[in-house]
Amino acid sequence: MIDVCCAFILKESKILAVQRGPESSHPWKWEFPGGKINSGETAEESIIREIEEELTIRIEVLNQLVPVEFDYTSRFLFCQIWKYKYNSNKNSCPTQN
Repeated sequence: MIDVCCAFILKESKILAVQRGPESSHPWKWEFPGGKINSGETAEESIIREIEEELTIRIEVLNQLVPVEFDYTSRFLFCQIWKYKYNSNKNSCPTQN
């Protein structure tokens, strides 16, 4: 089993989704941002790190949502989902609306 996490990020009435690249395991599919949880890292620490690395934005945790299990033919994922708020006061780069 692979432990992953994703962020359900709210900005006003909008929810952030990202599109996977052409070389990914599920090309051009939409998903909530996140990734694998590293050894010694909590799910919350992992999401904050992933979001800062990939999207260069800061987020604030609101609460944890119900985890989801995905059974792919080649692997089994356990996904912890966290609800966050986009924090425009701590933004490290401009974002699009």
